Amino acid sequence: MRYISYYIVTWLIKHKAILNEDRELYEYAVYGFFLTTFPIIISITIGGIMGKIFESILFIITFMLTRKYSGGFHTRHAWVCIISSLIILFVCIYIIANIKYNFIFDIGMLCATIGLIIFSPIENENRRLDLIEKKEYKSKITVIVLIIAIIYYLLILLNRENYALAIDVGIILSACLQTPCILKEKIGK
Repeated sequence: MRYISYYIVTWLIKHKAILNEDRELYEYAVYGFFLTTFPIIISITIGGIMGKIFESILFIITFMLTRKYSGGFHTRHAWVCIISSLIILFVCIYIIANIKYNFIFDIGMLCATIGLIIFSPIENENRRLDLIEKKEYKSKITVIVLIIAIIYYLLILLNRENYALAIDVGIILSACLQTPCILKEKIGK
């Protein structure tokens, strides 16, 4: 993705759309844009193939909202991230498309909600949070997760289990991506 960002910005400079002095800023912006849109596009594509576009959108929005403030495991290399993200997105949307709701998902939602509130935010090696940011992220993830949990249980009450399941899988995935970091910290102590 960094190479794509580099070539897009080079093209923009070549066509005098931006100044060369601003290269670093634009490369960062293009890279951030791709990191944000890539999972959405892939999720919608996989959801479309499986006939679950709306559910895949609910899933990826839930996941991206919670992941932003909860933190968790990150790969060291972009190519590993891309390949593992593709596999994880496919598996999650496959679950949403093919597994019927049952009370186990309610337990998963409850456990993931509690876990995300307790353990968030988990810092990334590449981006450390100061004390103010940690408090801010903790507040945001708590509110976000509680709102999502309320929406989940309302959808269950309204017999919209397919939509509730999509939200549930997004929350559970965010909580699962914290697990390696939590275990590493506990084993390290």
